[in-house]
Amino acid sequence: YDGCRQAELAEEQYAHLDQIPALDVQAEQGIVPDLTCRWQFSARNNIGAIHFQSKLYVVGGEILHPVESVLGSSGDTWYRDDTVPVTLITTKPEDDTSDSLFVFECDEPACLFEYMIEVVDEDTDEVVSTFAEWTKTTGVGLDYVDWLPGGRYRLRARAIDPSGNVDNVFDESRNQHTWTYVPKIPLALILSILFAFLLMIVAVFLEIRRRKKKAALERYALKRMRRKFKGMQKKNQKAREAKAGKGKGKGKGKGKGKGKGKGMGKGGRPPPNRGADSGQGKKRAKRDPSTQYLSKPQRAPICEEAIQFFRKQTEFKQRFEIHCGPTSGWRTSAKLSVRGTPPVVGMFAPGSHHVIPLTHSVVHHPSINTMMDLTARALVDEKVKGYDGINPGGVSYLCANVESWTKKVQLIVVVNAKTPARDMPWMQKLQSNLQATRKGNSLLHSLWLHCNPTGRHENNIYSFEHDAWHQVFGPEAVTESMVTAEALPHLPKLYFPPFVFRQANTTAFGKILTEVRRWIEPGSRVVELYGGVGTIGLHLLDLSKSLLCSDENPHNRACFNKSLKTLPRSLQAKATYATGSAETIAMGGALNDAEICIVDPPRKGMEPAVVECMGSSPSLRRIVYVSCGFKAFQRDCAALQAKGFLVVHGEGHLLFPGSNHIETVAVFERVETVSIGAR
Repeated sequence: YDGCRQAELAEEQYAHLDQIPALDVQAEQGIVPDLTCRWQFSARNNIGAIHFQSKLYVVGGEILHPVESVLGSSGDTWYRDDTVPVTLITTKPEDDTSDSLFVFECDEPACLFEYMIEVVDEDTDEVVSTFAEWTKTTGVGLDYVDWLPGGRYRLRARAIDPSGNVDNVFDESRNQHTWTYVPKIPLALILSILFAFLLMIVAVFLEIRRRKKKAALERYALKRMRRKFKGMQKKNQKAREAKAGKGKGKGKGKGKGKGKGKGMGKGGRPPPNRGADSGQGKKRAKRDPSTQYLSKPQRAPICEEAIQFFRKQTEFKQRFEIHCGPTSGWRTSAKLSVRGTPPVVGMFAPGSHHVIPLTHSVVHHPSINTMMDLTARALVDEKVKGYDGINPGGVSYLCANVESWTKKVQLIVVVNAKTPARDMPWMQKLQSNLQATRKGNSLLHSLWLHCNPTGRHENNIYSFEHDAWHQVFGPEAVTESMVTAEALPHLPKLYFPPFVFRQANTTAFGKILTEVRRWIEPGSRVVELYGGVGTIGLHLLDLSKSLLCSDENPHNRACFNKSLKTLPRSLQAKATYATGSAETIAMGGALNDAEICIVDPPRKGMEPAVVECMGSSPSLRRIVYVSCGFKAFQRDCAALQAKGFLVVHGEGHLLFPGSNHIETVAVFERVETVSIGAR
C-alpha cells in the first residue's frame, strides 16, 4: 500500500499483532477523483494499519530499495488527508477607506495561502483585468499599502493544506472581498514640502535682514568717517587761529550775570530738588510688577480674554461675572528675592533675574511691609551675604505669612545651601535684632530657616524635603479660619506650617468657597484632587455624604488631620485623606464611586490621565474646577468637553488685583445630567 492505492501484489497479506486480527483496509483505499493525493514515502508491504477518527493510519512496513532491490523495514507512521481546507478572511478593509490589511485563516493547521487581485468595474463589479495572479503569501496576512494604487478591486484567497488539497470555491462573505481602496494622503511628503517652504522663507528673511544690517553698518561707518574728517578740519582751523593770535580774550566774562550759567537758578544758586519726595509712592507702585493694573483691576487683558472665552461656549448662557475684593493690604503671604552683598530685597523685574528693591507694596498686608523692612535692615546690620545667582550659599528669598487674627508674621529665611552651615550664628542674631525693636517683637510669630540649593534658572523656592526645614523660634504653624458669605454651622481651623501651600488672598478666596458650596448637592460623594491641607474640602463636610481629599505634598495630611479634629465627630467620620499626585489617586480608582469632583490644580492644569479617569467614571456627574492658570484651564475645558462634560457655570475672581491674573471657578456637568445642573 503506497498511501493512495493498493500495491500490485500476487497475494494480499495482513499481519496479526498479539492475536489481534488484521483490519480490512479495502474500503479506505479508494480515492475521490476530485482530490489531490500526495505522498512522501515509497510503496511498501507488510504494513500495519488502523482506522481512527475517520482517518486511515499506516504504520511501518517493508520498503523495497529502488537501486539495490533489497527489502528494508520502516518504523514511520502516515495517514491520508482527503479533506478540502476551508478558507476564511477574518480581517478586511472597509469600502472607500485607506485600510490596507487582510488576514486569512484556515480550518486546518499548517495551511499555506494564495491570493489573486482583480480590477472590477466601479458600477457593475464586473472583472476588467487581473492586477495580480495567484501569489503565495509569506504569512497569514496581506498589507498592500505600499504597492496597490487607488481603485475598485476584488481579492480571492485560497488555502492549501499540507496534503496539497486546495480550496477552489469562492464566496463573497467567506474568502472573497470586493472593495474600493482610497490611498492615504501623503502627509509626510506634504509636511516635508511645507517645512522646506518655511525654511526657504526663513532663509530669505535672514538674508534680507543681513543685507539691511550690512547697509546700516556701512552708513554708520561713513557717517563716522565724516565726523572724524570734520573734527580734524576744526582742529586744524583752531591751530591756525591760535598761531595767528586771533583767539585772544575769547571767553572773558563767561558766566557773568544772575542765573545765566547753565544749570543755575536765580542768583546763581542751584535750583531746588523738586519732586524728590513727591510721587514716591507712584514710582514704587510702578516698579512693583504686580500692581500694573491696580487702578482698574478688571481692565487687565486676562479679564477680557476670559469674557470672550466663555462667550464662545454655546451651552454657557449667563454673563461671565468677575469679582474683585480690596485692592490694598490683601496679600497675607509674600515671597521676596534676595540678591547680592549687601543684600538687596525686592522682586524680579519681569523676564529677568534682576531684583528691583522693594520691601513695601501697597498690596501687602501692613505686617508684611513692616517685617520685610525690619528684616532687610537686620540682614545688612549682621553683614549677611545674599545669593549671587551663581555660586551656592547666601540668602536667596525672604518669605512671610500673616496670621490674620493676630496680625503676626511667620518669617522664613531661604538659604541656597543643602544643609545649614556651621557659620550661621547670624540666624540667632537676626532673631535678636528683630525682637530688639517693639514692632519686631510684637509682629514676629515664628522664625524658620529653609535650605534649598536651587540653580539660577529654577523657580521652586521651597522643597518638600523634611530635613530642609529648621525651626528657629515660635510655633510650628499659623492658624486661619476662612470667612464665607454664609455662616457655617462648624468652621474648621486650618493649620499652615511654612512647608504647605496657603492662599495669599484669604478674603477673596472665601468668596470662592461660598460659590463652591452652592454646587455641592446634599448627600453627595465628593472627591477633591489637588486639595492641599483641605482648604476647600473641610468646608463641605456638612453638605457631603463622604469626602476624599488628596495632594502630593507629604506634609499636608498632618495639617488636614489637625483641622479635622476641630470639627464634631459626626463630620470627622465623613472625611479621609490620601497622599499622592492627582494622577495616581485618580488612576487608583478614587473617582469610580464619586458623584462630584473638585479640582484646584496648579497653573499647569490637570494631567491628561486625570481627565481620562473623569471621563471613564460611571458615577461622576459634576466637576467643580477652581483654576489659577487660565491658559491651562482652556486646554482642560476642551478635554472635558470631549469627554461629555459641558460648562454650566463660570465666574472670575481677582485674587491678585493689579496683576494680569484671574482665578476661574467653572462647573462642568455630564451631558445627560446637564438639565438638573442649572442653579
